[in-house]
Amino acid sequence: MKIGLERFHRIKEIKEEINKLGEKYGMDFDEFFELVESKIGKLLDRGFDLGEILEDSLIWENLLDELEEIKKKLSKY
Repeated sequence: MKIGLERFHRIKEIKEEINKLGEKYGMDFDEFFELVESKIGKLLDRGFDLGEILEDSLIWENLLDELEEIKKKLSKY
């Protein structure tokens, strides 16, 4: 039972971190990733640093992967 509660708590934390990144860039991950992949200049024009963009991209992607993994584990129960 404790493991389930810890996973739900982690899901909440991940969603909060994802929301912060979405608010920071004013878009969801798909829009952000598309700009990173093909039109990174638009993000740079908005005042974001290249290192910051790349770091946030990796963090955001890892959060989404972790969230998906936790949800899969919970669905097994």
